[in-house]
Amino acid sequence: MKETIVIGKSTSKIISEFMKEHNLELNDFKFEVVDEGSSGFMGLFGSKPTTIKFIYKESKAYLRKSKAKSVEKTRVKREKKIKNKIGKKISFKKESTANSNPEDIIKMTKEFTQGILAKMNITSGDVEVIQDNGIYNVTINNSKDAGFIIGKEAKLLDSFQHLLNQMVNKAEKKKIQVIIDVDGYRDRRRKALLEKVDSIAKRVKDTGRSYTFEPLQASNRKVIHQQIEKDNALRIRTIGEGSRKRVVILPANKAKSGQKKVK
Repeated sequence: MKETIVIGKSTSKIISEFMKEHNLELNDFKFEVVDEGSSGFMGLFGSKPTTIKFIYKESKAYLRKSKAKSVEKTRVKREKKIKNKIGKKISFKKESTANSNPEDIIKMTKEFTQGILAKMNITSGDVEVIQDNGIYNVTINNSKDAGFIIGKEAKLLDSFQHLLNQMVNKAEKKKIQVIIDVDGYRDRRRKALLEKVDSIAKRVKDTGRSYTFEPLQASNRKVIHQQIEKDNALRIRTIGEGSRKRVVILPANKAKSGQKKVK
């Protein structure tokens, strides 16, 4: 068995690139998140990258690479032979088996989730997948490692979700949205955020002074936007760029024209 330490920006990106580089499937390796990393102060100072340790059989990776090259060479020769025979260019597309019904996707998503957890040596608990209006909601309940799965500021959970979406979309060859939660964490966080927004909205209306939130993820900015747009006495805009975007709530009579839409 070979151990490799890989450092990068995010858990999901590191795992995806590792699998692609070594031409490995999920069952071919195990990994451990050594350090989740952090964005640091203002995204500039004290930032730390994510570090992951992979454990895998080098021989298996080599065989998969060799087999992949052999298959690719055979495919190219076959296409070239047919093209020459017909005497014109032919566009070849990989055959798609993406005709799965919701029940199949639910089963596959659950297996992928359990597989990732197993590779992280995490007690999975109960994994439930429910399809609602085309969105596949994955819930992990009763796991002894719930706190670790979520991670600091839910960064590991978001990386888990990103990786799971990539795997499901690749398998189905179409865009499918997967949302993953642990013991109702996302719902609790949403309710807490809404309570904070309502409190701040009241303060802004009472004092006439605007309020600027700390940098927030796009999903949280969207929650705030949807809540504030219900109140005609308030307006909302965003400032900043990239991961440092902030939401500003201000009285409607003080809002300037050309406000930016929350993204």
